Amino acid sequence: MAESLINLEDSLANEIKENEGGLVLEPYKLQYTERDGTQVTENKYTVGYGTQITDREYNDYIKLNEEQKINFVNEKFNKKYSQAKKDANVYMEANGILNSPQSIKDSIIEMAFNMGRGSLQEKKGLMSFKGFASAIREGDYERAANELRYIDPNASEKKHTPYYNQVGPKGDQLESESRVGKIIDKVLSNL
Repeated sequence: MAESLINLEDSLANEIKENEGGLVLEPYKLQYTERDGTQVTENKYTVGYGTQITDREYNDYIKLNEEQKINFVNEKFNKKYSQAKKDANVYMEANGILNSPQSIKDSIIEMAFNMGRGSLQEKKGLMSFKGFASAIREGDYERAANELRYIDPNASEKKHTPYYNQVGPKGDQLESESRVGKIIDKVLSNL
């Protein structure tokens, strides 16, 4: 089980909730400005701690009273968080990085919470970050941070990863203030 292999701190769940913007009971469609100025509005509704819900869940959710909404979003968070721990464990086992420092494990869990497990073949989700895992295994935390930032950290023209675009700085926000910036700071704290 993931908890036996990952020395999980209870504070990580609270940290993720905070990084996701705290408890939001009113459904909203996430809107943000990409660094290139592109305006983005996501198609799905989001509630709770940054959790997207289906149209059917939305239709049921809007009929709930406040206490029921709180219970709903907490249940959704706990389910997603539990899955993120399992996905992070699969990733660490597959990449031989189970003995990483706790801050790295926490970073990987938060990454799994944000993007899911995915797969290398689909080039989506946590499993697509092979370069990140390789850098962690080698103890090269600077390179690991750049693997989160750039599709090809060695390319002369650097393009951000889809993950960085999703949870990185928006508009004039500093990287260190963004969700990915906080994960990068955790990774770099091992230097």
